[in-house]
Amino acid sequence: MCADSVDEALPPGLPLEYLRFTRSTLKHTALRGLGQLRSVKTLSLAKLLERLTADDFGEIARMPALENLRVNWNAVGWEAGPVLPNVTHLRLNSFTGTEDLSKVPELFPNLRTATIHLAPDVDTVPERVLGLLPVPVVVERSDSVL
Repeated sequence: MCADSVDEALPPGLPLEYLRFTRSTLKHTALRGLGQLRSVKTLSLAKLLERLTADDFGEIARMPALENLRVNWNAVGWEAGPVLPNVTHLRLNSFTGTEDLSKVPELFPNLRTATIHLAPDVDTVPERVLGLLPVPVVVERSDSVL
């Protein structure tokens, strides 16, 4: 994106349902203006160079249609994030097993499913972590590439 904010880079009223941000995109715009994208149902945030700020979390909280969130939990710092009652599916990418998911139930009170995609060097999700998630969890393993 070659703009100072998301809403400058994308036309207003654009009927997007899925939006994925890469590291380089976030480096230039952060999430400024994201809350103006009223139709986005799925937001995917790549492994970030820096944790999200309070302003970034505020933009996400203003997304009325957001139902699916895909994040690298440790990279975004979501434990400090806003409560998102509309999010019903959470996907945790590059899961290492060190993530503190104790706040998931309070941050996502209407969560119905969760997917944990394991980092390449991780085999399983610890039982203590699975016990923190009050919903069915699908665990996906990374395929090795030689």
